[in-house]
Amino acid sequence: MFLLLLSAIFFPGFFLAVIVARREHVLLLAMPLAVSMYVAIVVIAFKLSVTQWVFPVYLLIGAILTVIVLVRSHYRNKAVSAIALHWVLLPLLIVVVIYQMMVGPFSDFGVDLYRHLRFVNTAVRGMESLSGGLQMKLEPGTLNLVFHNIAAYWVYITGVSSEQLIRTIMFVYPLLWTMTVYLFCHSLLNLMQVPERRLVLWALLATALYWITFGINNFSFPRYYLAGPVILTHAMYLAALVLCLELLRDRLTIRELLLVGVVIAPMTFLHPQELLLLASSLMAIFVVVLISAVTKRSAFADIPLTKHSVVISLLGLTMISVCIAAAIYLRPKYAHDPISLLNLGVVHERFAAWNILRPNHQFFTVVGWWGLLMFGLVIVNIRLVKNSAIAMSLLLFPLLTVFNPIYSEAVMKLAYPAVLWRLLFALHLPLLVCYLLWRMKIDWDLSNGAKRSFQLAAVVSLVVLLFPFKLGDFENRMVKWPSLTSTPMENSWQNWESLIDFLNQDTRTRKILSDPVTGYAIRSMTRHLHYGKKFFPIGGYIKINFDDYHDHPLGKYKGWLLVINTKNGEINRRLKPPHHIYPHVMVVDHYYSDILLDEVSQREDRYKLIWQGDRQFVYEIQ
Repeated sequence: MFLLLLSAIFFPGFFLAVIVARREHVLLLAMPLAVSMYVAIVVIAFKLSVTQWVFPVYLLIGAILTVIVLVRSHYRNKAVSAIALHWVLLPLLIVVVIYQMMVGPFSDFGVDLYRHLRFVNTAVRGMESLSGGLQMKLEPGTLNLVFHNIAAYWVYITGVSSEQLIRTIMFVYPLLWTMTVYLFCHSLLNLMQVPERRLVLWALLATALYWITFGINNFSFPRYYLAGPVILTHAMYLAALVLCLELLRDRLTIRELLLVGVVIAPMTFLHPQELLLLASSLMAIFVVVLISAVTKRSAFADIPLTKHSVVISLLGLTMISVCIAAAIYLRPKYAHDPISLLNLGVVHERFAAWNILRPNHQFFTVVGWWGLLMFGLVIVNIRLVKNSAIAMSLLLFPLLTVFNPIYSEAVMKLAYPAVLWRLLFALHLPLLVCYLLWRMKIDWDLSNGAKRSFQLAAVVSLVVLLFPFKLGDFENRMVKWPSLTSTPMENSWQNWESLIDFLNQDTRTRKILSDPVTGYAIRSMTRHLHYGKKFFPIGGYIKINFDDYHDHPLGKYKGWLLVINTKNGEINRRLKPPHHIYPHVMVVDHYYSDILLDEVSQREDRYKLIWQGDRQFVYEIQ
């Protein structure tokens, strides 16, 4: 069934790209244009109060575009040629599908999957109450539910459960992201002068490394973010970056220049973070180009030092600098996070007002020892990469962004603190390492025995650091393999599958009282409501433990379901510190006091037992 949803998302954009984009950009822009078209229809429908027509209109436009391309031989030949140009995508995506089928979704309890399923369930309830209309907000960000309405509509028309939905989108969104990542790597390595006969192999290696190394802590990006808007908006950022680099090279037509805006606007609407990623990537490129122009060094192989590229870089950097200066004077929306930030007052008291990302905390959890070795190898072999503006911009990226107190302060004024470390999602180490390895391969024939031994040791070390191991006091723990393997049942919602199955039998939307962890699982995997912020007893959470139940404090929730769950999950020992999610999150029995357990077991007049499982009970409050 995932092929139907994948086709519905991909092909309208693909056929639109065939009509408006050049051949080499058709597949790169297929998904971004599909999302852009969807967002445009959503905004118009919302303004006209006809959101129930969003998906029928989207599919109708897709059908019209399909007919246009199939009828006109020029477009038909262009479509076939665009697919043939990147034929390797088919076996690549088949491998991803087989892999996902083998390991299943990454569903360790507490990952973002559960949060986004909750949003999907909210959107489904909205559709049911609005006869197919969309429950949404016309404001930028994840909470507008525009992205989640895609999955919600699928649930609405097919009636699939949350579990079945997971097993659909685990193929759809990661496949679209993987396709775009490959095309991004292919485009940039081509700009960086990797020869065409080896380009496909290097792009495939870079794509594999994105899966294996790209993410945070122990979480691979396409596995952890498989249900959130960021997996598509990150791909849109990659596509926009390719187009912007083409602009620097003076290779874009007016029509393609408009496509940049067509991609950026909906990307920002769905997930504004990616606009910061794009601005940060371009800032690094602009700085490298302008430094080279001022120092009158030789031209780069990928971004020629022409009057056009220098003027564009100067204008672009000026605009970004103005935005940074303006942001500095904004009042902060959020408090600074002392755990993830390093206050520069440790250097000198006059710098106490400035902060950067703490190098040994979230920076390290993103790059790990593998990334640090990568930076070291690039610096040691700087002569091999200095002819690439793209490579040099990636090398300088941390210094210009997360380790730049001015830029860091501006970002934290514009967004909440977590966005600062997420700028590192624009640090394309897989691309940089493939470029370096290609340059080292060329240098191999010109090297002596000692240098060859060093290069070989470096490559072996990079491979070894992809895997977790402990050697004495040294532990290589910031690797992504825990999320690339199957999730044990005891560490996911499946530990409570019988409870979830029972609650899913009730087609009504019931309100639930329970502990915050079980409640989080319920509102993610069923249509029922439980109040609170994620799996914490805050944010509207309704407490169930009292010192005295004499006056029946839970009686005010008559008709609600009280779920008692003392069936613990396992401690998740696969997750390594610093923990993004606490390993003992599924240990839940401590949330229920003995007084509460005695109350519900002895007062049948107050609590009607309607289901009982393994250390799990569902009562209806009387």
